[in-house]
Amino acid sequence: MRITAEELLQRYASGERIFGSAQLEGADLRQINLECINFWRANLRGANFSSTNLRLAVFYDADLRNADLRNAHLEDAQLSDANLGGANLEGANFSGASLCSVNLEGANFSGSNLYGVDFYAADLTGANFRGANLVGANLEDATFEGANMHGANLIGAINVSIDDAILQNTIMPDGSIVGSLGSDEGGISISECKYPRTFYLCDIFTHER
Repeated sequence: MRITAEELLQRYASGERIFGSAQLEGADLRQINLECINFWRANLRGANFSSTNLRLAVFYDADLRNADLRNAHLEDAQLSDANLGGANLEGANFSGASLCSVNLEGANFSGSNLYGVDFYAADLTGANFRGANLVGANLEDATFEGANMHGANLIGAINVSIDDAILQNTIMPDGSIVGSLGSDEGGISISECKYPRTFYLCDIFTHER
């Protein structure tokens, strides 16, 4: 279904919410309210959703490659089986969202709120989680090869297996901190270190840099 951004907004304002298979590649949909919209299997490649309200939105099997979702609100959104490869998700709020079996290869989650997100079987190869909040997230069968976990908070996360990720000042589910503080070497990979150096929360204030 081919549709312009202007037509989408008019139809949304009139009460329509389902836009399955919509063709909106590169559309400018930033800083607007699209709460509860349904974009199942839509082509949203390269679309700009920055600072847009997408709470409870459905993106099942949608193409969001290289989309701009910086500072967007996606609380409790459904993105299972979507493709967000290379998407910019910096500062977005995904609290309670479902990202099961999503392709997130090379996606930028820096500073994002991922509280309680379900990442079951998601591909997070090379993704950037610098400073992201992953408290209580489900990481079962997710792939983190080469993912940047610098400063990420994983307290209370479940099914955590991130041996191939780059860990630096990463807060683990038990509250311990893994990775060399103050390093200029970009962190360490657990798989490369038999006994990774672990710091606890109180050490942040005592470690010599």
